[in-house]
Amino acid sequence: MISIRQDVMERITDIKQIMSLIGDIESNELSSPSVDHLSLNPIMKSSATLALYNLIESTTTKCLKLIHDRIIAERVRFTHLNPNLQKLFITCYENQRRKEGANKSNADITITIYSLMSGTSNVCLEYKEIADHAKLYSGNLEAEVIEKVLKKYGLNFQEKEPALVKIKEARNTLAHGNKGFQEFGRDLPRKTAEDNLIKVEAYINSLLDAISDYIDNKLYLSPTD
Repeated sequence: MISIRQDVMERITDIKQIMSLIGDIESNELSSPSVDHLSLNPIMKSSATLALYNLIESTTTKCLKLIHDRIIAERVRFTHLNPNLQKLFITCYENQRRKEGANKSNADITITIYSLMSGTSNVCLEYKEIADHAKLYSGNLEAEVIEKVLKKYGLNFQEKEPALVKIKEARNTLAHGNKGFQEFGRDLPRKTAEDNLIKVEAYINSLLDAISDYIDNKLYLSPTD
């Protein structure tokens, strides 16, 4: 978790530097005859917004991977997991079995499911397998989606932040080419971009605290364990 927090701090610092540079340009404290500042400023605001979305998604992914790594490292039996995780893991294996069809891999998956449910084997399901077969999210992360994803892990995280919806929509607009960086940034006030940074930083800190509590208190285990 320490490395995740350090990565978040570094990325937040990077975005703050971009916002500071935008402010300097708009206040005419930074100028250069070789740079078209009217074009550069909106591009930088768009880049900062995209960086915020990427930070949200990468942090969420790293947190989920950390949960899987901890479960695997502790050699947890499937029958000892909380009910939400049991359902998620079985869903993942079932989706994988349907995808494989009637072949040897399908039979292996069936044996794996039986071994897990009978309590004779440890959980070895990495996050990548969940991402491939359970499809938790893909370019659509905002507070409500994150809440639903974490609920699948048995974590009740209800932090609300409407700004994440706008950031997600901005990401999709830019990623799909509906608007160019300059066009999108022209319509984005600097104050809004700065506020988004503050709100995302606060949201991610709350998320990291919740994940730390989940792991430290072993909430991935069944309440009866």
